Amino acid sequence: MTRLIRPLAKGSPAARHAGRRAATSSSRSTPARKSIAGPGWTAEAAGRLNEAITHLGLPVSDAARQRIATYAELLLRWNQTFNLLGATTLEDLIDLHLIDCLATLPALDQWLGDNPPDLHDIGSGAGLPGILLAITRPEWSLTLVEPVNKKAAFLRQTIGALQLHNATVIEDRVESLPAPQPGAARTRHFIGRAFTALDRFLSLVRPAASEDSLLFAMKAARAGDEIEQLGATGRPLAVTPLATMRPDLERVLIILSARPTPTP
Repeated sequence: MTRLIRPLAKGSPAARHAGRRAATSSSRSTPARKSIAGPGWTAEAAGRLNEAITHLGLPVSDAARQRIATYAELLLRWNQTFNLLGATTLEDLIDLHLIDCLATLPALDQWLGDNPPDLHDIGSGAGLPGILLAITRPEWSLTLVEPVNKKAAFLRQTIGALQLHNATVIEDRVESLPAPQPGAARTRHFIGRAFTALDRFLSLVRPAASEDSLLFAMKAARAGDEIEQLGATGRPLAVTPLATMRPDLERVLIILSARPTPTP
């Protein structure tokens, strides 16, 4: 896909903030890309995100966009202390994190839309994609599985601040998930963003999966070796390219049965 044309302006308050320290020791101009360690979420960043959502045709309501902006503000604030994302820029936050996750919505709607799921985000980290899915799909049930205390604390704080009544946090490893209850109203499915190799992902979720459970793995487009390593444990039901805002960024969503039947 074509990258979003409008970058964050060099002369914006956020850009001046990011370049202030460098400006005191150098006469060179302020760099165009700004670390999120300094400035927070801005109206300009919100405009960039909205333009990207519209440009890619992603199914995100106006109300959800406002809540995503609040989530971004919380994420930036916590990142300064707890390094949830590491050093990055506002552009990267939007293109590589927020849009990367929101781009899964068309495929997830196709596979899960008819029956609101019990979707488990494995290794949720900063809530990518779990928090965004809870915001944009309030009829879905989201369980964010994250063993690291500081990240789980951020997830709980965010759920409370955004009043996401459809999301809960399990501060534990995926191996702690119980087997599904017979006759459960919602089918349990799993999603992970660069969580682990496909064969290991399947082995970790299989004890907690039902026969109808699906696994959604967000991966770089070059995931052929991982697919080959699945061997007799099953082949993907689909490999769906994800829309991106950068021509050099290729992402896919790999859909598998979470309890595959070995092929002969």
